Amino acid sequence: MFCHGRRGEGGHNGMPLEGLAAFGTDHVVSIISNGQNSMPAFADTFTASQIRSISEHVRTLNPRIPNRNTR
Repeated sequence: MFCHGRRGEGGHNGMPLEGLAAFGTDHVVSIISNGQNSMPAFADTFTASQIRSISEHVRTLNPRIPNRNTR
């Protein structure tokens, strides 16, 4: 929430989480687990089950906003 905002609108050093509904949960799991660009990896912070739950949740944020982020 600190980095990406409560609703995925973007926050402190975190880009908006927009258009993630277009990606599969496994892809989002990989980003959270391994990190991407300036986002750090969280595989050592959260369990695989927690990361999957987070991934499923963030995919529901801003579903109607087209993906303008490069991934």
